[in-house]
Amino acid sequence: MTPASAVINNAHELEGTPLIRVKPYDKFERIAQDKRRGKHSRVERKPADKAWIEAFCRAADPYNAALVRFMFETAARTGQAVSIEPDDLRTAENKVRVKA
Repeated sequence: MTPASAVINNAHELEGTPLIRVKPYDKFERIAQDKRRGKHSRVERKPADKAWIEAFCRAADPYNAALVRFMFETAARTGQAVSIEPDDLRTAENKVRVKA
């Protein structure tokens, strides 16, 4: 729902297309929909642990391994991690500037 709403709202703002409101399910509607579909729409996700990170890094190429290690150690999001540029690094101080 969220990506579709974002595209619709963006098109409305940029191009003046008709505004379409997308109403999300409330809690009871979501539960009923889950029963009809036979599966849960909100799956509980388990964060990666050190063992998973190590296994991933052994199988991944060096760039993705470094990215995953950095994100795991700093709690940076993907967009923050990939936007880091050389000016954001202070290697002598072991510091990095992570954008908000």
